[in-house]
Amino acid sequence: MKFRQILLGIFSLLIFAATGQAQFYAPETEYHDKVQRLFVVELARILAWRENLQGSNFQEVTYSVTVSSNRVTTWNLHWLDAQGKPLREAEVHYPESLLLEGPGFYRNVFKQVWAAAKWSSLPNISEADLTQRY
Repeated sequence: MKFRQILLGIFSLLIFAATGQAQFYAPETEYHDKVQRLFVVELARILAWRENLQGSNFQEVTYSVTVSSNRVTTWNLHWLDAQGKPLREAEVHYPESLLLEGPGFYRNVFKQVWAAAKWSSLPNISEADLTQRY
């Protein structure tokens, strides 16, 4: 009987977790789709990880996000060291209309983040290597 109660409790918890609201990074981005809500911060984290492979010392990425009255979203990104000192910073802006441009949104955001900081250049790769690695 006790096993049945434990099993029922676990099952109830799983059902509740599956139907619960998913977490997102910033309430200001509720009108973004689920991937757009995460993209800016995850891009910042991936770039930090990539730089750390080459000897940088990024420990954390922090951000704030605001939406102006004319529906322009602004992300302020900070790449911090172990002491919390900002090593790099970027500001990303885009109008609400960009959210409807499919890949254009991701390209625009990437260009802004890439241009805002001195990132290590991308390695050259031959077409054959690219095809093989894909």
